[in-house]
Amino acid sequence: MASPMLDAALRLAALGWRVHPCEPRGKRPLLPRWPERATDDPEALRSWWTRWPDANPAVATGEGSGLVVLDIDGDEGWRSMERLEELHGGALPPTLKVATSRGEHWYFRHPGGHVGNGTAIHGFDGLDVRADGGYVLGAGSVHPSGHVYEFVVEPNCPLGVLRELVSKLPEAPAVLCGTRTTSRARAATVAPPDGWGWLESAAGVSR
Repeated sequence: MASPMLDAALRLAALGWRVHPCEPRGKRPLLPRWPERATDDPEALRSWWTRWPDANPAVATGEGSGLVVLDIDGDEGWRSMERLEELHGGALPPTLKVATSRGEHWYFRHPGGHVGNGTAIHGFDGLDVRADGGYVLGAGSVHPSGHVYEFVVEPNCPLGVLRELVSKLPEAPAVLCGTRTTSRARAATVAPPDGWGWLESAAGVSR
């Protein structure tokens, strides 16, 4: 029997991201040692989703997937974004986004070194960062409220287009990365990469 959740997991893995299952309509990981076991291997994913066909697909963030994700949660998070962008020195670079139940996940390219996880970053409520050792529910997952997580792109966006967007992810701004254990740390004033203009206008972000 076809599993929409397996299809979603395979789609995420095809983007080069490490995936693992979480409880259906929930966020609790189903795998012991999920940080080591999360994978983009289709056979492993098929095995897990055969066992748990309704499991939510989660994306392991961090250097393994090449991701730092900013989690904007609710009205409080959108209000905090104005303060975060002031600290950054301007708007964060446009990037790939996933609509969540109360806000959005903004996906950025991991800058290398160690980037930790944080809640209420810089003391700004409603803004969390998921990086090394963290994870987020991926597009296709179902929130306990019934909301389906979806990429903020054109309807039924082809996998090839998503791959192209992932290849152009801007590096995570320093304001999201805290103190990193690498000499590459620097203040990020990243210009939007070519090809993102249409995505920013298509997103129609409602704050």
